[in-house]
Amino acid sequence: MGLFKKLVFTAFLLLIGILFFISETFTEIAAGVAILLFGMIMLEEGFNAFVQGRLQQWLQCHCFRYLREVNHNGRTTVYGQGRKHSGR
Repeated sequence: MGLFKKLVFTAFLLLIGILFFISETFTEIAAGVAILLFGMIMLEEGFNAFVQGRLQQWLQCHCFRYLREVNHNGRTTVYGQGRKHSGR
């Protein structure tokens, strides 16, 4: 099974290399996808750095009260919408 995976992977890399050589459009699309993926990785690292700092401290202090308020507001909205449309 391991040898089969290595052969499939090698064939896949060879096919991509040939497509890079043959098609300029494929090269441009692959470059765009690479830039997109790189940007997503950088965004994830930045967000993780932010979350482990001030945001995490704020959430620990305010999370319970905030969730209680969201729960109350959500129930009030659902109740109000239900009363508004119940006459139909």
